[in-house]
Amino acid sequence: MKHSAIILLILLFSGMSLIKVTAQSLKGKCVTGDCVNGPGKFVFTDPDGAVYEGNYKNGEFDGEGVLITADHAKYVGTFKASQMDGKGTYSFANGDVYTGEFKNGKVEGTGTATYHDGQKFTGTWKENSFQTGTGKIFDGSNAYEGSFVDGKYDGQGTYTYSTGKILTGIFSKGDIVTGTGYVFYQTNGTEYEGDLLNGVFSGQGNVKYKSGSSYTGAFKNGAYNGKGVFTTNSGEKYEGTFVNGELEGEGTYTGNNGTSYSGNFKTSKFDGYGIAKYADGTYKGNWSAGKRSGEGTFYDLNMNVLQTGTWYNDVLTQTTIAATATTTATSTTAKTDDDYGDDWENASEIFKRHTFTGQQEQTIEGYDGSGIDITSEYYITDDYSLGGYPIDGTVKSTITIEGAKYSATQEISGYFDDEDFTIHIDFGKMISSDALPNGLFWVEGGSADATVYSDSEHAGYYIIKGKTSSGWTFEESDY
Repeated sequence: MKHSAIILLILLFSGMSLIKVTAQSLKGKCVTGDCVNGPGKFVFTDPDGAVYEGNYKNGEFDGEGVLITADHAKYVGTFKASQMDGKGTYSFANGDVYTGEFKNGKVEGTGTATYHDGQKFTGTWKENSFQTGTGKIFDGSNAYEGSFVDGKYDGQGTYTYSTGKILTGIFSKGDIVTGTGYVFYQTNGTEYEGDLLNGVFSGQGNVKYKSGSSYTGAFKNGAYNGKGVFTTNSGEKYEGTFVNGELEGEGTYTGNNGTSYSGNFKTSKFDGYGIAKYADGTYKGNWSAGKRSGEGTFYDLNMNVLQTGTWYNDVLTQTTIAATATTTATSTTAKTDDDYGDDWENASEIFKRHTFTGQQEQTIEGYDGSGIDITSEYYITDDYSLGGYPIDGTVKSTITIEGAKYSATQEISGYFDDEDFTIHIDFGKMISSDALPNGLFWVEGGSADATVYSDSEHAGYYIIKGKTSSGWTFEESDY
């Protein structure tokens, strides 16, 4: 009598166990029927414990049958020439189950594999490998669930890291193309969390490099583009608008040793007008390629002028040394709206914090309720002339239009009259500005007159109220 043997080959595909069947002569006993044609049952002694029960044709398993292997796996389905062929269900001893189509002893066609560890695949198979469809697979301690093409992540899917962080989007040939979430790049240790487009950072996101530096903000085409903050691995911060990875236009720098800068940038370097604060004083003036160049003034910690003139490559080439300020105050009593004292001490006291913030009640045609937020930087010197102490600095105006904020910064100059506590301000050239929508544009020039008041609700602080030459009222405070 001719009998057929079953050799089970367990293959691994991304952690999945599948089976292949071939025929060989093995030892055993036919216990039901003749095991040649028609129904029969054969018990194998090699491999010991394997049992086939089902239909025979010319001594081969053929038609419907049940195979139990020596390692307690079980196949229920159709056979052809002693091969699993057609539709069936193969159950592994560990709880894995495949239900679907087989061909020539291999998993091939459409079917679903469900694994005891939670993985599951439904779709098209070829030679025991999953090809196209949907499924869930574990990648080490991480997991992917979604569409597959040719055995790779392809189409809509979600990749979940062991940390719980998730990346969801469109994949192609195993790589993310467009989506949102967290990505870890094993090749260089970079971590990114945010939006991706065409396989690169695009939209809002945060990237952390292995070196310890990071960037949070807007991306485009894989580079920093838009408003953002870059932090070095030593704690320095650059904040503003980036263009193709470089800080451009108005921005700020905060050092790790107390230094800071606010002003214009070009290719991430101080360039144009800006104010830098150091441990020993403040520089206000022009810069080029990260160095003081052009007109500028250096002040001591009390904002007394130490050096003023023309700078080049961080060196003052035309030097003017300012005399040290002296006070002529004779009264140390608390000051009121009507009693500041006409001396340098009181003038410098009012502007010692330099920064005043508030709002200008300006209406733009077509935008109801529009107002402008203002941040002014005032620097006063003791060179009494023109009926007051000279003031210069900057004013930053920010307006909200259709939910978006737009800012512009321009130079200011003028003087403070300590007799009636008034300020005259002339608006100078524009340092930097955001492009406005709908045909609107910023206008240079103009002036303003204002009065300084003590803040009755906050002792030691001051309020400036006034009106621009265009008739718009404003109020700001250093509190």
